[in-house]
Amino acid sequence: MSTWSWNEIDVYVSLYNNVLGDASVATNLWVPLSNYGLLRGRVALTPSTVEGSSISIPGRDGNPYSKNNSRGNAKLTFELLIADEWIPEHKALNTTIRRRLDVIEYYLNNSRRIAYKQPGKEASSYFEVYKVKLTETDAYEEAATLKVEIEVNPFEFFFTGNVAVQLPTNDPVAFNVQIPFDTSKPSFLIQGGGDGYLSVNGKFIGYNVPENTIIDTYKGLVYSAADSSVNRNAYFDGDFKKLWLYKETSGTITNTFSQIVLMYTRGGILR
Repeated sequence: MSTWSWNEIDVYVSLYNNVLGDASVATNLWVPLSNYGLLRGRVALTPSTVEGSSISIPGRDGNPYSKNNSRGNAKLTFELLIADEWIPEHKALNTTIRRRLDVIEYYLNNSRRIAYKQPGKEASSYFEVYKVKLTETDAYEEAATLKVEIEVNPFEFFFTGNVAVQLPTNDPVAFNVQIPFDTSKPSFLIQGGGDGYLSVNGKFIGYNVPENTIIDTYKGLVYSAADSSVNRNAYFDGDFKKLWLYKETSGTITNTFSQIVLMYTRGGILR
């Protein structure tokens, strides 16, 4: 394999949960595994399947089969080769194979999100990591092979959904959000606080809201932008689903808060 193409296939892992505004793997929130090893072949994606039995049958409660809470995990599998002989960048690390293997396993075992690229697919999306299984094979002084199986949430998030869209105040905003596949469950950052409401498919009303509050409709939580453990649900009244954006639709978003509100569409596709 020539040196210009050795990292055309790459896997990126992040030790952090999603950060609004994080719109690329080219940040310090992400680590490319090609820094330490060589991907042996393409990453394989096994999509999720609908879970059901004679006791629990998705859809019987009126919910569509396509919702991710009615599906099992998706799975990513790939293999890494850790060696010094072929790639100058790896040899220049001037460390042992065992040490590089340890670093890779640390990042994988502690990963919160994962993205990948390969010919025909850019690293323009990511998954949330649920479970990691690592298998070491052929480990010796000159080289080691690591087989990786990662179970992920079946919803694949587009990085474009982490780009902020500023909503004008006290003025309905016409929108035509490009949601080509699945429902977008956006987040809203209310910078100024106070009283007001957001309306997409129904009102989500806030009373004396503190500054820098995030409404996360994916998690169904409201919290402080500075500390996600600070719950602020009590300041609001409404159904989070009223703020969802549905595919191939257009309409209006109304923001009556007096200060800036940023919307992050958080769209993606169900795998």
